[in-house]
Amino acid sequence: MIKNPIEVFMLFVFVLAILYYIVSLNPKWRGLLALASIIMGIILTNTGFASPPKTFIPSVIGTMTNFFITVMIMTCDVRRFAKVALKPLLVFWIGAVGSVLAGTLGLLIFKGVLGPTAPAIVGIATVGTFGHSESQVAIASIYNATNALAIAYPMCNIRSLLIILISFSAYSLAPKINRWLKPTFFYKGQDVSQVEKDQVVQKPLNEANLAIVLGLTVLIMYVSSKLGPYLHIGGSGNLLLITTFGLALGTLGRKFSASLYEASHTVGLFASNLVLVFIGANSNLASVGFTFLPILAVVLMVFVIGCGIMTIAGKLLRVDWTTIIVCWLSGDVGTAAAVAATTTYGAVESVPVTVIVTMSGTVFGLYLSILLVKMWMGMM
Repeated sequence: MIKNPIEVFMLFVFVLAILYYIVSLNPKWRGLLALASIIMGIILTNTGFASPPKTFIPSVIGTMTNFFITVMIMTCDVRRFAKVALKPLLVFWIGAVGSVLAGTLGLLIFKGVLGPTAPAIVGIATVGTFGHSESQVAIASIYNATNALAIAYPMCNIRSLLIILISFSAYSLAPKINRWLKPTFFYKGQDVSQVEKDQVVQKPLNEANLAIVLGLTVLIMYVSSKLGPYLHIGGSGNLLLITTFGLALGTLGRKFSASLYEASHTVGLFASNLVLVFIGANSNLASVGFTFLPILAVVLMVFVIGCGIMTIAGKLLRVDWTTIIVCWLSGDVGTAAAVAATTTYGAVESVPVTVIVTMSGTVFGLYLSILLVKMWMGMM
């Protein structure tokens, strides 16, 4: 059993390096990299082979997420983003309405089984699809339902893993799904410079570009971490600062940032899949038991109805499969997995949209979740 945090980190990097090499042998296996990364993380911790301190994995996920988002976003032009943000936001929030309807139905069906804390439990199970863990913790704190959080959160992890499984395993089916969706809005999997009129020749991957990418990434993360407390924001606020600085660099220094595309994409892809290893490692499958079946039923209802409505909304708005996947993951799993999906599907220019969709859920989802549980308590 490996307990030392540094040794665990080295183990995860080593495992991902092996997976990375295997996938590089055949381009058709590209869509399996993210899925394999998550599965390996689950195996390493749930079998007891790696057992780091409880706070280590979440802290690494937070730091590495900020790192690879900074790396990926510094080559994105905000003018391109401004043109394409509206439809993903509409798809995301229409899906959120579907999740609320599913949660309401689940509450009506299982309130007798779940008891007086049913609104808080169902609320935690529901708001995770658009408000993320911040909203779930807020519900548990405001309504004195910390036990509900402990019960419902593992079930939400199962839903998150299910969404990740579908999202990344459907990579090879994307062309067929897009034929059904008939999108008029889609990501071409190109560098931002390629969709601009003035083409920019990308420089090949070299040591100088790698050094510049890593240096700028660390600088942006450091400045954001120092400005966050000064501006009285933290957590998701730091991510917003990182996004702002990255977009400013990608927009104002368009030609310069485009030349770094190959280096940033290479580093970002590896870092994003390393985060997925840690996300898998953070899933405790042993916490699942038969007493959680009613909660699991609510969680799965929210998944089926919410993601189903989101997919239908995507078809009606004529967006592509990548956009729908980004909305699925941005809501339930978070920015890390959503941005990893953009790299898997070859749509790096959608990273800013992914961050904005996720941030909208964090900000507005917090207020909506509190009002939602209050409304449900009136139904008891």
